[in-house]
Amino acid sequence: MATLQQTYDKCFPLTRISRKRAKDKKWVTPGIIKSSLRKNCLYKIWMTTKNLTDKEKYKNYLKTFKKTVALAQSDYYLRTFDSNTNSMKTLWKEINNLCCLSSQKSSTIQHIAKLNIDGALTSDSKLMANKLNNYFCNVGADLASKLPVSSPAVNFRNYMPPSTSNSFVCQSIAPDEVHNI
Repeated sequence: MATLQQTYDKCFPLTRISRKRAKDKKWVTPGIIKSSLRKNCLYKIWMTTKNLTDKEKYKNYLKTFKKTVALAQSDYYLRTFDSNTNSMKTLWKEINNLCCLSSQKSSTIQHIAKLNIDGALTSDSKLMANKLNNYFCNVGADLASKLPVSSPAVNFRNYMPPSTSNSFVCQSIAPDEVHNI
């Protein structure tokens, strides 16, 4: 048993992921990492030689690299969200992971310490909450009041086609009619 364990440990050693590597996005594949290293190598060659052909090689490779990364990212998110269309819980979990709103990262979210309200800085959380609530509740009405007033001659009927004659019409029903029936 010990020999088997030693052989296993020798063939499959535990490796620690570097901090740089741990921050990789899920859509970063080994191929993209290899391409990134190649891109960096081409850049270093260009910087040391200052040769126009090296610059051209780097620029062409960079263009291809950016397209590849964008495609990989798009494919990853497309597959992730298409596979979770039947489960709203997992869909929202993926959205929260994408927005860094997971529980382990939420402790790093900073809270508003002070807010400038009518020219005065305040740190009262109730006052800040009420002011923000008031702002967001009234933003629609405030924007609507800033719109230019249309002339009374312009009516919505000016934009509609003429009504169809002999169309089906339902007469309104009074509560007394329902009660009598």
